Amino acid sequence: MAVAVQESTTSVDFVVGAVVENHRARVEPSRALTLAEIIDAPVDVGAVRAVMAPAAASVEIVADAESSLHQLNAAAWGIAAQGLAVNVLVSLDRLGEAHSELRGAPCTLQGWWMHDGEVHFAGYERP
Repeated sequence: MAVAVQESTTSVDFVVGAVVENHRARVEPSRALTLAEIIDAPVDVGAVRAVMAPAAASVEIVADAESSLHQLNAAAWGIAAQGLAVNVLVSLDRLGEAHSELRGAPCTLQGWWMHDGEVHFAGYERP
């Protein structure tokens, strides 16, 4: 007997999908993965989702509500050491916290929010 299981889609899934779609629109191949697939990340952030675009030499980290922004600071340094640009995407309600926790890290910040079922992005900011 087969049982149908429906997985719930999270806001991070929507953001990752929108980031991948933005790269696709610029004809840049990208792939969704976790930080642990990119760097030797601390356990607390290894499962954090990201989008890597090799041709653009960039990684976009999508922080969820539970992600330790303090530990993402170390992850940003590890990714930047590989010659990749880092952008950390956080929901607008965590943008102030991200500025504090990522201050001085080699990355940009970008807020996101949902409106009418679609993901919207703010401009890039320096922490």
